[in-house]
Amino acid sequence: MGLIKALTEFGTQRTLRRVSSSEHFEFLRRHPLLQDIGDRGFLFLFDRIVERLFGKDELIFKQDNLGVCLFVVRSGSVLLEVTAANDDSVVLVNRASEGDIFGEMSVITEQYRTATARADAHDTTLLAMSSFDLNDFRTYHPADSQLLLRGLTDLVCKNLATATREAAVLQAELQRLQSH
Repeated sequence: MGLIKALTEFGTQRTLRRVSSSEHFEFLRRHPLLQDIGDRGFLFLFDRIVERLFGKDELIFKQDNLGVCLFVVRSGSVLLEVTAANDDSVVLVNRASEGDIFGEMSVITEQYRTATARADAHDTTLLAMSSFDLNDFRTYHPADSQLLLRGLTDLVCKNLATATREAAVLQAELQRLQSH
């Protein structure tokens, strides 16, 4: 089905106007997480995506708060930090830049945030998708939601593998330092 036909079947003038005037449409349509989703499913999600703007050091979300959105970085960058429970030290665990997704774990698991996110650049633009809209997506576009969930699961697994490798390197370095 072509995009124009999908737009017509989707049937809202508001969506037609948003698509034709949005600078985010092509960016999201080419995004690896969304590129295989059908036109109707993509338009369903696109109609619900919200642009959020942040200034440098502005809080996006806080560790241990309930997560209801995942974010795609459109421009700028975001620092993801974890506060250690034993001494309140803050550790930088990741930096998200254009095209990166963060906040997905809380949305998938419906659990609390595992990190704090802060804008690391002036005029950081994020595109937010809420867990409520993703649940509706699952109801109305089950095949496409399976593709999206598989992509999000792959992302979580990739991040876990990276964290495991980094933890092993740090553990080896700690053992080396302790032996001297």
